[in-house]
Amino acid sequence: MIRAFSQQIQMCAEAEAESGLRDLLRQYDIRLHPLPALKVPPSFSRASVLVPLFWENGEWHVLLTIRSEKLRTHSGAVSFPGGKQDQKDENEVATALRESEEEIGLSPTDVKVVSVLPPALVRPNNIVTPVVAVIPKDFVPKTNTEEVRKVFRLPISRFLKEDYTMRKFKTLGIVVISYYFSDVVDGETIQTWGFTAQMVMRIAMVVFGSDQKREVTGYGAITKDTALASLSDIQPLQQVLDKVNLSKL
Repeated sequence: MIRAFSQQIQMCAEAEAESGLRDLLRQYDIRLHPLPALKVPPSFSRASVLVPLFWENGEWHVLLTIRSEKLRTHSGAVSFPGGKQDQKDENEVATALRESEEEIGLSPTDVKVVSVLPPALVRPNNIVTPVVAVIPKDFVPKTNTEEVRKVFRLPISRFLKEDYTMRKFKTLGIVVISYYFSDVVDGETIQTWGFTAQMVMRIAMVVFGSDQKREVTGYGAITKDTALASLSDIQPLQQVLDKVNLSKL
């Protein structure tokens, strides 16, 4: 009886946490707050990723993958499950769900979509839409080894710690600021950086109401109030894409 009562309390805590997450991220959901359509150059691809969160030990964790060394792009990098849009995909959510099932065996029926965030530029030429979702904490990945080498988990609070390094470099005419976070998982040192690290960092800043300020690409320093809100201003992204279009003329 005590165990059943404990499980009931835990389930209530998880439901409350999920409800709170939805409330926090609803204002950034482009399904509820549509953005102007991007004019994307033909040389660019559209893609979607799933940001799979789960509630465990009283806090949110994120499920991440290490891409297979067999892949042509971003091989060996830490990433979210996801990939390029297929013509058969109905929308960004459909792409993220399909790719997640293909890569790690995550059934769409086990995914509760919380928010579809504004798209971002990911090198070399991808426009990527993050789909934030809640998945079961006891999900056991079935890895497609052709695409994924490893699946691992981290608390999102990890991305608010100060033990990161930063690098600045230029791409498509803009200064890119990349954060690098190192963790030891199963005896292996794993470095999460780039789009993946920054997206989890932004979400964590909002979820935890962090008082930190962190410098990011194109927007100066972000805070808990601007970490996700700034993504809704797609004008800087459109300006970069317009420059690419002009350079092809």
